[in-house]
Amino acid sequence: MGYQTTRRTFLTYGLMGGALVMGAPVAAMARSFDDEDTRSDNSISPLIQINEDNSMVFFSPSPDMGQGVDTSLAMLFAEELGADFDHVASKPLPLMLKRTPEGGLAWGVVPQGAGGSTSISDNWTLLREAGAAARQLLLQAGARHFDADVSTLKTEKSFVVSPAGGRVAYGALVRAAARETLPEGYQAALKPRANWSIIGTAEKNKVAHDIVTGKPLYGMDMDHPGAKVA
Repeated sequence: MGYQTTRRTFLTYGLMGGALVMGAPVAAMARSFDDEDTRSDNSISPLIQINEDNSMVFFSPSPDMGQGVDTSLAMLFAEELGADFDHVASKPLPLMLKRTPEGGLAWGVVPQGAGGSTSISDNWTLLREAGAAARQLLLQAGARHFDADVSTLKTEKSFVVSPAGGRVAYGALVRAAARETLPEGYQAALKPRANWSIIGTAEKNKVAHDIVTGKPLYGMDMDHPGAKVA
């Protein structure tokens, strides 16, 4: 089942340190498609940070255990965002737990786990729709910048391009895009396979350097008082 991204359920997370952080609705991430009450305006999970220097950080919802999803999930989002993938870094989404009324722990924002080789299939539609919605906000900001109709603009490797050939970087639009909202009834129009430039290509692993230099944390690195960590 697909998730229809709307202005109400896909929001800018806001400006943080000069970067635009965008998120996807918890309802979609948790696959709670039928519970309209869960889709509140503040129920978002930050997925992409767009910096003013036009660099970006994608926050992967599935932990990378050597299967490469830090890179492959970023590819899904970046494809629809229209990003220059060479300038997209990937980091794990911070662990988000919340206390339940009964005193236990539950996923606070998104289910985070890896198993069964389902990271791509579980996130295939969601991350692409989220990337497309982020692109739409940047196009709207670009339309104001060029004083042009948004339908006449296109995106190209982290730039919004006008019909006359003018180009403005996503990073330069970041503050304006943070004030944009998606149109009522918005539905993401995903790229057809023939137009893919990132999905299906052989991209370098985004975290390869960290892996070979020993930067990632492993189970044996964790120390939580009173907890048994494997």
